[in-house]
Amino acid sequence: MNVKFKWTTEKKHRLLEVNSRLTAAFKNALDEALEAALILEKRIENQDRFISDYDIEIALDVYGKEEMGNDADNASANDRRPLYYCIDHDHYDQCVNEIPICLDETTNWNFEYFDGEFDDHYIGYAIHALLDLNWSFSDILNIGMIYADVTITHQYCEDLSEGRL
Repeated sequence: MNVKFKWTTEKKHRLLEVNSRLTAAFKNALDEALEAALILEKRIENQDRFISDYDIEIALDVYGKEEMGNDADNASANDRRPLYYCIDHDHYDQCVNEIPICLDETTNWNFEYFDGEFDDHYIGYAIHALLDLNWSFSDILNIGMIYADVTITHQYCEDLSEGRL
């Protein structure tokens, strides 16, 4: 489908807008997740009676304009989930100190799919991931909704292995 696609100024602006909004949505979700992780880290540090670990998952889901409000959608969640990231207790320091690939602007993803059309623009990882998921340029331009989910799983673990009782 992308072979016959023709870029216009309007279509380029729309792609850059979607690109920007995907990045901003993920950044907002990451900030929310890191705030929650900090609270959970403090609980672990204070030897909370329940919290010994946690998983915080960040997922962005995107929907085309025609899919908005359509609960009968049959598409796999993985087909519309370009960004996924997880924070847990064991990797907290790493997550705080590194920039996730989806926010790292040192890699411009404008090189693989665009035949030079966006050489002067930054294309984020989310657009690249959607194209890797076989979304067409038209599909991406037609995105009407971005959902950012931050799911927190509080975990308690008790080691009952030999010698620990």
